[in-house]
Amino acid sequence: MRVLILGGTGFLGPQIAGRLLAFSHEVTVFHRRAADANVHTGVDVIHGDRNRLDQSFDYLRCLRPDVVVDVIAFTQAQAESLVEAFRGYAGRLVVLSSGDVYRANDILFRRVDQILKAKGIKLARGKVGEFITTQEQAGFQLLIARMDAELLRLWDAPSNAPYFVVR
Repeated sequence: MRVLILGGTGFLGPQIAGRLLAFSHEVTVFHRRAADANVHTGVDVIHGDRNRLDQSFDYLRCLRPDVVVDVIAFTQAQAESLVEAFRGYAGRLVVLSSGDVYRANDILFRRVDQILKAKGIKLARGKVGEFITTQEQAGFQLLIARMDAELLRLWDAPSNAPYFVVR
């Protein structure tokens, strides 16, 4: 069986790839990193940006995977691009999401906001979402910074950086 794993170098991807290889499946990993860390010997690698999947449609479709496993689909737009990319080209799509991770971050964020308010600290901006990745580390990331008007202007500026898209 030919299996394509999107985001196969983080938390789940290497484990999935290893099990598939153990059962003699053909495995290809699509990821954004420059280095192929956490990629098993015998796995083919394609570099690309999950948030710009359309730029890799032609190449990925040529693989004709039996199964596509997406371990980094966090948004509706990413799910839609996955379906668009592989409709008629893959037999099955499997999507694993860390939505529960972000739900937990929302709970934590609300608690941090309560603590800051009790201390008289005004929260100017708060962001919880896919731009904070905990896939390569245990726990979560929290940034608290003193912001003046100029820093807030820069924080709110449009961005297309991977995992920090602001429109």
